[in-house]
Amino acid sequence: MGFNPYGSRIGGPSRTALKLFEGAVSSSAPRPTEAAAVPEPGSEKKEEPKSMGWGLFLGYLSSGIGSVVFLYYFYKARYSLHQTEILLLEAFRRLPLYWPAGPKPAEVNSRWEAEGLPEDIKLAFCEWFVVTDLEEPKGVTRDDVLELFNELGLREEAQPAKDFLYRGEGHIEEKKRLACVGLQESLTLMSALRTHYGKQREVAE
Repeated sequence: MGFNPYGSRIGGPSRTALKLFEGAVSSSAPRPTEAAAVPEPGSEKKEEPKSMGWGLFLGYLSSGIGSVVFLYYFYKARYSLHQTEILLLEAFRRLPLYWPAGPKPAEVNSRWEAEGLPEDIKLAFCEWFVVTDLEEPKGVTRDDVLELFNELGLREEAQPAKDFLYRGEGHIEEKKRLACVGLQESLTLMSALRTHYGKQREVAE
């Protein structure tokens, strides 16, 4: 080991440098870690699997059904997304989401019931009503119906005939007789008169 002209040593580390190096090495050396605690047998808690709720189950079910329906219409539309959308809309409109529409007012007004009358009597009266309605300028009146029933032996003195005449328009009897009447109301009167006189015959017998 030599000396420089100023009297210091060259070619070897100084004691101070050696101490610093030893301190750095000792601080960077790995320290022994503490032994990991080994759990005792039976101390671990087993996590129980959570049961699937109804909401999740229905969600999976609806998504599965929706996927199957979409794939079916997608195949039916020959793999066209636009045509698939049209088919899905048509299928959705066919679902029974609303109550079916009832009969139209015109259909209700033109509908008539036989009221328990025999078929031949019903057809004969309907033919007479249509012919009279075409011939008369004001149509069939209540007086026309009562006059026909009088000829058939169904007198207008019966209570159903009085009620029929009372429902006519007007305040006096003459105007009520000249009031127009419909086919259904006339059939109802015929049925009521037949029932009325039928009961009278049963009582007389």
